[in-house]
Amino acid sequence: MPERTCVGCRAVKEKSELVRLVASLGVLEVDSKGVMPGRGVYICPDPACVNEAYRKKDPFSRSLKRKAALPDAIELWVKIKGRI
Repeated sequence: MPERTCVGCRAVKEKSELVRLVASLGVLEVDSKGVMPGRGVYICPDPACVNEAYRKKDPFSRSLKRKAALPDAIELWVKIKGRI
């Protein structure tokens, strides 16, 4: 099984244990099926990891290699929670 690194806690986990996020039209979106085009960034489905990612200096844009408009941490967690 492929492994990916969580952008929040930096833990290496199986791809199926993480949630994929992509920059769709410049806005960070949850890719629950893993089929959206473009580079993805992975995060644990845990509010602590979302908060940790927001404390860092824009790890989403750095991992995606492009600027993405970020929702606030609570809004992102709601999107993740609604898709898992």
